[in-house]
Amino acid sequence: GSNYKIKITDSNNSATTDQSNGNFTISQAASSIAVTSPNGGESWEPGSSHAITWTSQGLSSSYVRIKLYRSGSNVGTLSSQTSDDGSYTWSIPSNQTESSYYQVRIEEYNNSSVYDLSDNYFTIEESNNPMITVTSPNGGENWLMGDTVSISIPAKD
Repeated sequence: GSNYKIKITDSNNSATTDQSNGNFTISQAASSIAVTSPNGGESWEPGSSHAITWTSQGLSSSYVRIKLYRSGSNVGTLSSQTSDDGSYTWSIPSNQTESSYYQVRIEEYNNSSVYDLSDNYFTIEESNNPMITVTSPNGGENWLMGDTVSISIPAKD
């Protein structure tokens, strides 16, 4: 509606009161979805897992559908129905076709006209650079001289 006002009165003194100067409107928010990741520039490896994330508002369903696009064409459905909770973990198949032209499309489950597509392309390709990540120590440790400690890196698949 559009004829709403707010009136506030001091509960100890009813003479102290005020209300909105004019009417305001309460309406249902427009349905929308916005992909937040991958949204362009990411580089993911086949066989790895990544969070696909989004924001949404005003959807008529509590579910979304997630599709994968390559060079502007739909190449598959990553999830035909997942909760509209803002995150979906995608385990990229190890045989995923490598390309620098991927996007994800997230659409409302009951209304495919409400959707968003990654703003720009992301890449799926094998890394040519070997990577080592130190997991311990990683900051905040307090070691004493003479202690025996473990230094670790994740195991390679």
